[in-house]
Amino acid sequence: MKVFDQNQAVTTPVVLMIGNFDGVHRGHQAMIARAREKAARLAALPAILSFQPHPLKVLAPAKAPKLLQTPLQKEALLRHYGIGAYIVKTFDHALAALSPRAFVANLCEQIEIRALMVGFNFRFGHQRAGDVQTLQVLAPEFGFEFEHVEAQCRDAETISSSRIRACVAAGRIGEAVALLGRPYFLQGQVTKGRQLGRTIGAPTANLTVYNELLPRFGVYASWARVRGEWYRAITNVGTNPTVGAVGTRVETHLFEFAGDLYGEELLLCLGVFMREERRFDNLEKLSEQIQNDFAQRLTFLDLTPPAFDIL
Repeated sequence: MKVFDQNQAVTTPVVLMIGNFDGVHRGHQAMIARAREKAARLAALPAILSFQPHPLKVLAPAKAPKLLQTPLQKEALLRHYGIGAYIVKTFDHALAALSPRAFVANLCEQIEIRALMVGFNFRFGHQRAGDVQTLQVLAPEFGFEFEHVEAQCRDAETISSSRIRACVAAGRIGEAVALLGRPYFLQGQVTKGRQLGRTIGAPTANLTVYNELLPRFGVYASWARVRGEWYRAITNVGTNPTVGAVGTRVETHLFEFAGDLYGEELLLCLGVFMREERRFDNLEKLSEQIQNDFAQRLTFLDLTPPAFDIL
């Protein structure tokens, strides 16, 4: 996959999809599959145009969502699902002020668009004046095919990034995974914490997480990948109220791992929400609960690592 910035011309014909693609979930995957079929017929590359930052971070920062993935994580996922060209456009007030027609004209000057595909609820241009009907009118003028893709549903509800964010925030990781069509993950670097876990028989890796959105505070069954290997793990997300930690922390214990993890990149795939985080009266009671958590985690029959090696 070739990545283009907003100033680079894309001279290879493409089937272009436009959107934020946060999570690259099952709905996005359905559109990508359709675009790949169309691209094969039109002798073009399947391509995605996305915006950085998220438009709401410019237009209404207070309403901007915490995203499911970082830009680099999204790039890796798009590559995994077969995108041939990825175009990243800076979203600013000047771009937002373009009329729908000027927006399309701007794209066609930069990109050789053979076909354009968007979601059913796509809006664009000044004050979101452009929609699917606008593109149906503009497509013949600018010489590209146009198609909008209907919503993908699960349990009679539309699959959307906002729905998945709500699942993650509530700790409903299984539901999020079903909507994503892949494991839900966090990624980050192992940094030094207070090293308290070692003193109570529960050494953990303290993770500085790259992702904006964190799940509900609590303890999760998980898998951790480090140095290309997967390990069963248990992860706590929260504030460690028993020891008075400052700020939100993501800490993971890796079973059957021995060694120093400081400075390592670690990928966490979260699974079952085991319990809420809570404050204990003393470290002895905290240690007892942690050992119970460890024992419970090892009863889960998830003996096969996640089929997720794209990052």
